[in-house]
Amino acid sequence: MKDDCPHFKIRFCPEHEPPRPINLGGDPPPDDNGFLVVRFMPGALSVRHGDLATAAKRAGLKALTQILDTFKLSSRPLITSVEPDDLERIEKAALGGEFKPLRSLSAYWRLDVRHAMHQLEEIEIALRRLPEVELVYREKTPSDPVNAGDDTYAGSENFLDAAPTGIDARWVWTQPNGDGTGMHFIDLEQGWLLGHEDLPSPALIFNDNHDGVGGYVGNHGAAVLGEVAGVDNTKGIIGVAPNVASVRTVSWWRASDPGSLHVADALLAAVAATARPHVVLIEVQIGAALLPVETDPANLDAIRIAVANGVIVVEAGGNGNNDLDAWTDSMGKHRLNRTSVDFLDSGAILVGAGEAALPHNRSIGAADRVPITARAPTATPGAIASFRLATATWPALATTATRRRLGEPAEPPRSSPGQRCCCKECTLPRPERCSRRSKCACYSQTRQPVRRRGEESPATLG
Repeated sequence: MKDDCPHFKIRFCPEHEPPRPINLGGDPPPDDNGFLVVRFMPGALSVRHGDLATAAKRAGLKALTQILDTFKLSSRPLITSVEPDDLERIEKAALGGEFKPLRSLSAYWRLDVRHAMHQLEEIEIALRRLPEVELVYREKTPSDPVNAGDDTYAGSENFLDAAPTGIDARWVWTQPNGDGTGMHFIDLEQGWLLGHEDLPSPALIFNDNHDGVGGYVGNHGAAVLGEVAGVDNTKGIIGVAPNVASVRTVSWWRASDPGSLHVADALLAAVAATARPHVVLIEVQIGAALLPVETDPANLDAIRIAVANGVIVVEAGGNGNNDLDAWTDSMGKHRLNRTSVDFLDSGAILVGAGEAALPHNRSIGAADRVPITARAPTATPGAIASFRLATATWPALATTATRRRLGEPAEPPRSSPGQRCCCKECTLPRPERCSRRSKCACYSQTRQPVRRRGEESPATLG
């Protein structure tokens, strides 16, 4: 406490900085990465690939062409992992799903402004004045949700045990297909130790592996894959779902373009993969505030397309200790607040972190938008961080998806917040747990799709 606060026993001075969570190492990354993302109005551009300058000239957009030339802005489409025709096919297939695409990802382009950062605001203003431009925003710097460091995890698998210590994966293994049999899993981050002896030979199917480049070590990716699908052998650890049919990886990191955020592109590569994954885990956070990736509009659209195509998307809540209910986008909307008229559901399962000690209180990303908290096993700080974000979700997802694949009924959906069972004898906050639910009118209502406020439902994509 500074000497300039003598009249108060407890007071935070202006210079006071709150303590950083133990799972964060060093300073946060810079907020912006030097790229602008531009979303064009439907039908503004007839060309969906190549260079934006060429597309602008063909569309007769002289003002846009002049801006690109004046500021010497190079560009490319946001999505390059799939061909434009394949992207259109995937998006059309998604129109029949609950989370219909709000717009086409072919409308997004990325502009490189790293050489003109001193003119960044001028460029943004010029682009926003164009009638063909719907949205302009600064792309955030991506980073791993945690830093695994050099910790050893072999003795820390108490998360496999029964509650309240763990998630009872050992019991799930005794159920049909409870070990992940027949399931396809893809992990989306930037680096892995793909040759690790306890991993099931995971394959990188899009972009590059950052491991071993510029001092980066893929410990985090290896830890995540180990938690999910560590091989049942005589070495090291065993994963929660050790018998998955395939484990693949897609990277947001590209060696030729290392500063860009390629999450939407990588996710579309995962959706287009054969066999299509049942589950994609997104282990990325963005910006200096360490926010979930869906706070980026293009990532939001990509996640909705994935979910509408039947892929279960699990998304890290970020390590910024943010109140996500209070977060607002560039237009001041509370997109992550379920109680707000602005709420827009991506369809992803957003996972926050919990404390190792019982009762596993939430420690990051707390909000109504975060339905699941994955707790950390008791271990060193680095190990705690590495287990936080993904562990608790996989057994439930694998079991549910496997039941659906086999034609068995899925578990009843969760009720909406504040809804109660109408049975007089029932005091449970979730109708699906009431023993008399078959006679309960409000329980049957929860089985219907919930209309999400603020969600657009276009018949066609722009």
